[in-house]
Amino acid sequence: MLHYDISAFSPAPREAVWALLVDSESWPRWSSLGELDRRHSANLDPAGRDGVGAVRAFRKGKNVSQERITELREPALFAYEAEFLPIIRDYRARVELEPADGGTLIRWRGRYTTSWWSRWFTQRFLRRLVQGLADDLAAHAARHLAT
Repeated sequence: MLHYDISAFSPAPREAVWALLVDSESWPRWSSLGELDRRHSANLDPAGRDGVGAVRAFRKGKNVSQERITELREPALFAYEAEFLPIIRDYRARVELEPADGGTLIRWRGRYTTSWWSRWFTQRFLRRLVQGLADDLAAHAARHLAT
């Protein structure tokens, strides 16, 4: 099993970062995952507080990625399983939010399996993708705090 462990810091309080994580409508505003695809999503909360079991689908071009929320502990833990590339299997991730230096430390950890021949690609791809997600979440929460 392969894994990654990514961190980012936001000056925003963790409640503000948390609100963005559980609101599937906010993800297209701060992430690179694309638009929310409601047709392939299920159990989304209209109030922006998706719960355990919600399935969120994001479309970027022809690619659709899906994630199912598996665990929530407000405002500290957001866990999910995802399907987005056929070469990545058993993908599970946890986003932990910890108060730090007047803001929030975002720690995004994941594990997955892949074939031996695609390990180099998937490791580089996922680290870059998830670091971008964590950085974008941190920056968006900070901008939202400033307005």
